[in-house]
Amino acid sequence: RITRKTLWALQHQAKKGDFRTAYCELPFKIAEEGLELHGRIDRVDVYEDKLDTYVRVIDYKSGRTRFDLSLIYHGLQLQLVTYMDVAMEELRKRDRGRSIHPAGLYYYNINDPVIKYSELSGREPASEEVRDMALKSLRMNGLSNSDPDIYVHLDRSLADEAAAGSKVVPIRLKGGDIWEAYSSVCGTKGFERLMEATRRRIGEDAVLIRQGRIEASPYKLGDDTGCRYCPYHSVCGFDTSLPGYGYRR
Repeated sequence: RITRKTLWALQHQAKKGDFRTAYCELPFKIAEEGLELHGRIDRVDVYEDKLDTYVRVIDYKSGRTRFDLSLIYHGLQLQLVTYMDVAMEELRKRDRGRSIHPAGLYYYNINDPVIKYSELSGREPASEEVRDMALKSLRMNGLSNSDPDIYVHLDRSLADEAAAGSKVVPIRLKGGDIWEAYSSVCGTKGFERLMEATRRRIGEDAVLIRQGRIEASPYKLGDDTGCRYCPYHSVCGFDTSLPGYGYRR
């Protein structure tokens, strides 16, 4: 059931925009400070005009992962930005002579949402309204390029000045312009700064790994900690009830 719902939502999202899939499971390798970082990008989509190529990267998640700039700042969520950096470099090699631009980086959370009857507008639920609410719930979350010449290709409905927002990407409009308080956007320079910061952080972490920094020093950010999903509780020895142990806040 979840697989069918996922395929249905992904088909809808693809039809709403002008991007087409260029790579699935794209392998990559990054060499940094004597170490190699290997990975695979779930999906890379592109939109091409006469001179430019626009890039969208998507990572499928079975949980409730949410894009969070503060996690990137603290080095806790480097995956999507790294994927964008790698995908753009791959396309520069493939499409020499063309300008490569970031369009968006997103998580798609695999789910089968439950629509609350209390949220429906009518007393009798209309199938179209239920469908629209399901699509809104399955909308990708991440960061979109705020350039209107780019985001309209992510979802063509955003070209309509009367449109309220997108059921594909986290963009809402007000008076035909992006409503920044309810959107997750930045400009091309913002994407470039994010990629630069991520490359720098990966390099710094690589140095620490080579130095043998392996002490148990989990982070704590809000209510979340590095221990929540860690499988090594029985061997790391970290215990806040013991003197000298505490979270990196």
